[in-house]
Amino acid sequence: MKLLIIYSLLTSLLSISSLASTIPQTPFAVSSNTDQSTYESSKSILSPKLKHRIDSLREKWGVPGLTIGLAASPEFTASHFGLDSTAEKEWTLETATFGVADRHGNPVDADTQFGIASNSKLFAVSSIGLLISNGTILPNGGTLDWETKIKDILPEWKLMDGYATEHVNLIDLMSMRSGLPRHDFIEAGQSPATVVKNLRYLKPSAGLREHWQYNNQHYITLDHIIYTLTNLTLPQYAQIHIFDPLGLDSTTYNATKAAESGHRSDGHIHFGRNLTACQQGWEYGERVGWEDCVGKAGSFGWWANDDALPEAGAGGVITTATDLSKWLKELLKPSVLPPDVIEKATTAFAVRTARPQYPEYGIETYGLGQFQYTYRGHTIHGHTGSVPGQLSITLRLPDIGVGFFIVLNDEDFGGSLQSVIGNEILDSLLGLDPINWEQRIMSKAFKPSQYPDVPTNPRAPPSRSVIEGRYHAPAYGDLELVKVEIPKGESSTSPSGIEDISPLSMTEFLSTTRTPLNISGPIYMAEYERRFVVQVYFTHFDGPVFNWTAVWFADRLNEKDRVDGKLVTLQAIGTAVISESERGFGLFGNFWGKGETAKDSVVSEEGVQAASEVWFAKQ
Repeated sequence: MKLLIIYSLLTSLLSISSLASTIPQTPFAVSSNTDQSTYESSKSILSPKLKHRIDSLREKWGVPGLTIGLAASPEFTASHFGLDSTAEKEWTLETATFGVADRHGNPVDADTQFGIASNSKLFAVSSIGLLISNGTILPNGGTLDWETKIKDILPEWKLMDGYATEHVNLIDLMSMRSGLPRHDFIEAGQSPATVVKNLRYLKPSAGLREHWQYNNQHYITLDHIIYTLTNLTLPQYAQIHIFDPLGLDSTTYNATKAAESGHRSDGHIHFGRNLTACQQGWEYGERVGWEDCVGKAGSFGWWANDDALPEAGAGGVITTATDLSKWLKELLKPSVLPPDVIEKATTAFAVRTARPQYPEYGIETYGLGQFQYTYRGHTIHGHTGSVPGQLSITLRLPDIGVGFFIVLNDEDFGGSLQSVIGNEILDSLLGLDPINWEQRIMSKAFKPSQYPDVPTNPRAPPSRSVIEGRYHAPAYGDLELVKVEIPKGESSTSPSGIEDISPLSMTEFLSTTRTPLNISGPIYMAEYERRFVVQVYFTHFDGPVFNWTAVWFADRLNEKDRVDGKLVTLQAIGTAVISESERGFGLFGNFWGKGETAKDSVVSEEGVQAASEVWFAKQ
């Protein structure tokens, strides 16, 4: 059955060029559905002109729906409208909504529920902060503190690095400096306890506190810590101690509950997208090929086929613009959380970026589930979040008492677009001359992944019998490599940037790469169903060296909830080395997701197991 599906995947790839002419989907009417605000639209913090600009950007880039929650202090509101500082007594809580939430065309409103992904991390930090403030007693009789070592809470705690095992503390986990890179592809819905036990099998890419490296398993560990200390899961603890006291009535970790409310949004991925047309349209002011650029946004429903509660600490919160505005107020002026918890979370413990991305940005640091930087001289606290089809960003100006969330339901252009909109809102709030952030940021959205050029005389690959078979890696689990045949007449390079892709055609797979794969021999594929990757392809490069490509896909659903094709995203690329002598293969090229300043792994054909980021042994 699998080989028939793969053959089908292979047989339709060249046919996708006809889909590149798909006209962008445009049923998303320009709409701004404010709001829960103390002001009429003419006096909202987000002006009608700015809202129209936001919706125009959303529509232009094919993003189905977008929601904004904002909170402003009385002082900021008075200053913003040029009023006497004593005229305002209450905080302004404001929402603005745009476009549609789901495949049924339901409009986004202030009660539409979105996944905020990694913006959930601050709820885990806040929960630990409450336990610290309440003087929680440890199993050894001590008192919980920010610098409490994890081994003193969890007897089963162990990392591959013995020194880190002994010394990693709560701040190290929250500020992501344990030495472990992301290793996101291990995630498959295991319990937090299982994730913690599997950490010992994951290779570090740095020593303890040497580099900042994003790591979701750290926050899954926090969930397990809360359960160990309180006998409550993070979702249960946060509900009792944060959601309920703050009146976050529509906030939940339970995706099923959100769906049953009738307000949960869908995730979307574009199909029929043509990156060459995007580049041409951009260079010629949208006069050439722009109608072919963004394609259509297809819905796949929700990103996980369960409630994703095991990933609650890392990114499980589902909420609304209404609740986000309340949460922003709490972060800017704490009433339920102790102020020192927010202060600790927004203290820099690690350097996140080696250099500013733009002249207007300062060096970005990382606290506890929060980043810090300066924007045009003003202090910013915030975070971003991403799960398939749901993205978010929050930016707060603590010195002047205002902040906002942007959440949208688009996988493709959404991440870049939320940065554009975020910066345009900052310019407006700060009263600064606007910068053309769309030009700066979106022009980078068309850059393809790059594979190395094939050698002039590539060596033959290992035999099929050496490569095919079942492989295993602790924590990563099992996968089985099988050879994939390219039907006669099909191409082994990607067709000029076209990105309509489906897991039912090899041509469509090749087009996910957005650039020629530079294949010099056979292709192998493994089904590897995890949270963020479903299949991994090995395309021959030179001798035992292959390029690997990881993809995630889901069924495309129409308005009648029927499957109407597939939606696929390219997750990562890199190098694989097949070792016949060591009986396995090693993955290189940031399969583990190292931090920006951490050292790269070095591809080696000798001692592959020791050199690789992740090693799969043949069974």
